Parts: sequence; structure tokens; C-alpha cells
Amino acid sequence: MILASLVRYYRRLATETDETGNPKVPSYGFSEEKIGWILVLDKEGRLKTVVPNLTADKKPQPKLMSVPRPEKRTSGIKPNFLWDKTAYALGVEANKNKAEAKEKPFTPSEKTFEAFKQYHLDLLQNNEDEGLQALCRFLQNWQPAHFAAENLPAEMLDSNTAFSLEKPTALIHKLEAAQTLWAGCLKSDEALESLCLISGDTAPIARLHPAIKGVFGGQSSGGSIISFNKEAFSSFGKEQGANAPVSEQSAFAYTTALNYLLRRENNHCLTIGDASTVFWAEADDIVD
Repeated sequence: MILASLVRYYRRLATETDETGNPKVPSYGFSEEKIGWILVLDKEGRLKTVVPNLTADKKPQPKLMSVPRPEKRTSGIKPNFLWDKTAYALGVEANKNKAEAKEKPFTPSEKTFEAFKQYHLDLLQNNEDEGLQALCRFLQNWQPAHFAAENLPAEMLDSNTAFSLEKPTALIHKLEAAQTLWAGCLKSDEALESLCLISGDTAPIARLHPAIKGVFGGQSSGGSIISFNKEAFSSFGKEQGANAPVSEQSAFAYTTALNYLLRRENNHCLTIGDASTVFWAEADDIVD
């Protein structure tokens, strides 16, 4: 079974590190996302500076960073935890009107910012950690119009951003208090238990599976290889993932492994015709 094999591959990757010493794949509840800019806050919640987080290539690209897993935005407004696009984190996005963009590079995105703000204030305001409190103060005081007043670079518009405290390396989402809080969010999100078709264990079942990104011809936001988004696809009155029950842990593992394989820099993917073809070995060594 392909999904079971991907889960085994994830477990192998989770024990390995890359050339920088970082884990090859994130742990449960986290995801490797392209984060282009770091918003550096002081302890009072003021924006000290913004720092690019880009590769040193001829054409710099946002670096991958392990962050709390993103929300699956099929529709509606859903903020991510402690990171997001500028439309959410700062309330601004690139002006889609090319004729106006030179004079006015950004447009306000107040609904997404208000959702991001309220989501974090509800979660963080009673937490005493100084980094989380700094973020609360920032969100309480920030207005989308401040983007121009602070003279922030237009290049960061629509990029994913993360927050840090006092210096770029002190990332707020990596604080112990933030990780503990996120673990609680994951637990409260877990669905009803059932028998997982991959592991054979009784466990919380994933209603929606994480997105698969990097497939040839696919959407940049990603797609799914297991989904039931129309009533005709369902049976016995079951909804979404309950039609083919896969546990939260297994869904995370197989999608994380597949996303790892699809990244070109990992050399496990070929485009053959109009198909992305991935490949991997069952073990690191023949004796395994």
C-alpha cells in the first residue's frame, strides 16, 4: 500500500538530519513552508525591523522553515498560527491593478488581518511568555496603513512572514510556550476516533488531509489525493475523511513524506509527460 510505505518513509526521514544539522522533515503538527521575511518585534510589541529570509541564489527564493502546519484554505478566511502571508500578518497585499501598482504597490486586506489578530489575541492574551505578549501588543497596535508609514519594502508583499523577538533568530513560534500552546491546539482539533486504514490502530481520524504541493500542473496552494468534497462521493452519510478513515498522525506522515519527495532540491522527483513521478528506497542500506 503506497500510503503505508510513505508513512514508513516519513519515520525514516524523521531520524535523519540534512547538511545543516536540521531534521529532514518536521515533527507532527508542523510543516516546512517558504518564509520570505522575519518581522522583528521588541518586547513592547513595536516593529523594530524586517529581515529577508532568502537563499543566496542568483534569483533569491524564500527559505524553507519549520512552522505550525498551515490551515487548509479551500474557502473562507483561516489564519495560521504565528506566521502567515502579509495579507493576514500585516493586513496588506500586492495591488493586483498593474496600472496603479507603481504608485500604490499595496492594498489593505483588513478582514484577513482582523481574523489573524482576533485568533491570536484569543489564544495568547492570557499567556505570560514575553514573546507571545509582544506579539499581542503588536497586533493590538498595528494598522494596515502602517505598512507605508514604516516604509516597508514592497518586495515582501504576499510573502509568508514569521515573527521574532529582538533579533531575527529568536523566532516566536519556536518558543517553548508557543510549542506547548500549539500542542494543545492540535489535541483539541482531533476528531472522533475510528480504525485507521493505514496503521490499523484506533485513533483520531483526519477530516481533511494536509495539502500536497509541487505536483506538475497543480495549484500553488496544493491539492489532495484523498478527499470527498461532494455529496456524491460519500457513503452511509459519512462526511469528508470519515469515508476512508486515516488517522491524524498517518495523514500528516504520508503527506509530509510526499511533499519532501516532490521538492526538486531533494532529487526524488521527475516530470514524465504531464505527471510528477516520485521515487524512494525502502531502506538506506541493503542490509536494512
